[in-house]
Amino acid sequence: MTKSTWIIRNLTSKIIAVIAFLILVWLANLVEGFINNGLYSSIVGFMNFNIILIIIIALVFFIGDAFDIVGFPFNFPAPLFNAVGGMFLTVFIFRVLALVNGFIAGNPLEIILSIAPVVYVLVFTIVLIGGYLSIFSRARRRHRRKKPMTNLVKSDVELMDEPKDIDGIDKVKKREKNKSKKKVKRG
Repeated sequence: MTKSTWIIRNLTSKIIAVIAFLILVWLANLVEGFINNGLYSSIVGFMNFNIILIIIIALVFFIGDAFDIVGFPFNFPAPLFNAVGGMFLTVFIFRVLALVNGFIAGNPLEIILSIAPVVYVLVFTIVLIGGYLSIFSRARRRHRRKKPMTNLVKSDVELMDEPKDIDGIDKVKKREKNKSKKKVKRG
């Protein structure tokens, strides 16, 4: 699959996912008028409140993916976008936990919610460092594959450059065999 095909497929799948989510929210808002339930209304309100955040998360991750597929050094912004997307996704997860915490008696998730800012910074830092380590390790592997064959002895290089016939046997070796056969016949 080429890079342009991958970008088009990735963009199309993300757009379809966002459109499907928007249709789901629209349908949930339509049905809300017919359902008189506080839990359902809270969930629909939560989705309405976070709709922009979800679209931003999808957009940021798409931009990170697009930068990630281009070659070194143009893929440097990818970890930054992925780190920001990971942080936004963590914000969304903590918002879901806060919603669930509101429905549970005694607020048992309050301790987890209190460490949210620390988790945001940790997620951002880990994704950023991991992304750059990944970029540099891929670049290093590519560089190793492109290294010239400097460890070969000169005669080995010369043998590699010799023309080969259809059978894959060096013409030089054939000549040597023929010479040795002629010497044996003469002797």
